[in-house]
Amino acid sequence: MNLAGNKIGSFKEVLNLNRLALLEACNFHDQNYGDNPICHLCNYTTYVLFHLPHLQRLDMKHITDDEKQFSESTFMKK
Repeated sequence: MNLAGNKIGSFKEVLNLNRLALLEACNFHDQNYGDNPICHLCNYTTYVLFHLPHLQRLDMKHITDDEKQFSESTFMKK
């Protein structure tokens, strides 16, 4: 799903995507369409990976198991 160039600016809006259990690829940033304001927030990648655990690709990049584990451990500490 390519959401690049939209006006998604808060982490709360990402939570709506959690209902899409089959969502495996999502772009909030794309060099052709620009990015969303959310891309500039602190811990953007960590937040998205934690709340959308089925993602395999984020912003056209493959997500590694280490990145998934890091996002989970980061949020479990909070």
